[in-house]
Amino acid sequence: MQSKPTTTTTTASMPKPALVGIALLLGFTFLVIIGGKTYDVGTVNNPVAAVAIERELRFEDRANGALLIFRGTSDELVYTIEPGSNSGFVRGVLRGFARERHRSGVGIEPPFLLSALVDGRMFLEDPETGRKVPLDGFGRTNSEAFARILRANGTVAGGTAS
Repeated sequence: MQSKPTTTTTTASMPKPALVGIALLLGFTFLVIIGGKTYDVGTVNNPVAAVAIERELRFEDRANGALLIFRGTSDELVYTIEPGSNSGFVRGVLRGFARERHRSGVGIEPPFLLSALVDGRMFLEDPETGRKVPLDGFGRTNSEAFARILRANGTVAGGTAS
């Protein structure tokens, strides 16, 4: 007859000092997080920089795919982005603003505010909804697309002046 092998099961338990250490570490971590949030410890406050240039702009899509950019509430054409040009970032940012305006019940008529600060940062802001997007956080090429619009004076992207 064959004998059955006996198996023994052992349960390993953590030593009590290790459990106490883990509990203390977790408690300390929570205190640091709560204290930091309460007293703004470790946060970086961006200094307020002066505005170098700022423009009120209104954006309109055309059926042919062009994006027309007007000064404020006037019909003065400032910039045109032709269909097929490298304008994906501009259009993407504007789609986000359009969704916000749609949810808020605001039409396309009120202008946006495009501004560049003396320290090089750029922002697109919707005074109607309060949304403000820092454009320099998306890379130099993308923020340059808005910088061209800011500097424009009746030009067509990738084309001639209008």
